[in-house]
Amino acid sequence: YASRPLDLESDQIRLLEVHHGRREELIYCSIRTVCLQDQPLYATFSYVWGNPGSRRAISIDDQALILRLLVVTLGEQLVFWIDAICIDQSSHAERSHHVAMMGEIYSQCTEAIVWLGE
Repeated sequence: YASRPLDLESDQIRLLEVHHGRREELIYCSIRTVCLQDQPLYATFSYVWGNPGSRRAISIDDQALILRLLVVTLGEQLVFWIDAICIDQSSHAERSHHVAMMGEIYSQCTEAIVWLGE
């Protein structure tokens, strides 16, 4: 997934918004850029990379991405900050910028969904 650059002089982050999809279907998502100072509502999602057989395809802004997704009951929460998706992993500057913001990103989320293993 190719992401648009963020303004690293601000508190901008990307959020993944899930639009629809069932377990057996492609999951459609979009990415939007927000400022933390605007106090957006989102959950953080921590996951593990795993067995290639358990990976799912998702579509983000019409670009395909394959990752292992946890099957969890998400309730009404459909907006997430997921580090491997919401941070441009090819940009060292952006990764460093977000590491410095991690405390704020996690403290402002509405909930943190964490996978600790089987």
